[in-house]
Amino acid sequence: MFLRDPGAHNTPLPLSGSERLRLALFTVVATLGLMIFAVGPVADRMAGLAGATDDELRWEDTERRSFGVAVSAVVFAPLLEETAFRLWLVPSVARLMLASVPLALLLGGAAFGWRGLLLCMLLAPIALSYVPPGWLDRVMREKFRLVLYGSTAAFAVLHLANFENAGSWLVVLPAVLPQFTVGLVLAYLRLRLGFWHGVLAHGAYNAFALALAWSAMEAATLG
Repeated sequence: MFLRDPGAHNTPLPLSGSERLRLALFTVVATLGLMIFAVGPVADRMAGLAGATDDELRWEDTERRSFGVAVSAVVFAPLLEETAFRLWLVPSVARLMLASVPLALLLGGAAFGWRGLLLCMLLAPIALSYVPPGWLDRVMREKFRLVLYGSTAAFAVLHLANFENAGSWLVVLPAVLPQFTVGLVLAYLRLRLGFWHGVLAHGAYNAFALALAWSAMEAATLG
């Protein structure tokens, strides 16, 4: 089982390109259903108990920003986040160096401001160039489960920025359970189907979720 032993599922499935595409899209639809009917309501309840509100999509400026929001959610966010959190799950120092730049952009900028962001983006690839030969392969072989879950947790924690009015981030942490769940699904797709199928699935998931959210908001304003 992938959740118990993800290291046993880190080789690509022997599928054709069209079969991989169909599997990726089927997984997106199944995951979206899981979010709508199970994980999402639990996370919304936990966020409500913490006094947090989701500030990611505000209806008052949706029409003005709809194109920019859609492009960001469907194109740029999947590419950046898949590169930062999952590209290097198939290990190589080159992939890790490439991932360090968007990882610094997503996490370093939020934590340290633009000066810290530039410093992280500069120093991370330099530091990784000194990684001893074989070290990364050994770590990924021996600690792969820990690395995968840690990467997925970081991906989920990044989305805490979507919430406002939270008294404590520790209290509102369960609210990003959907992102943690989606992160595990995307990690599986990255390992079994490849990086670009993961990016495609991520973008498709965001597109479906965005369309549903905007449809619900429009229905609420009309009703």
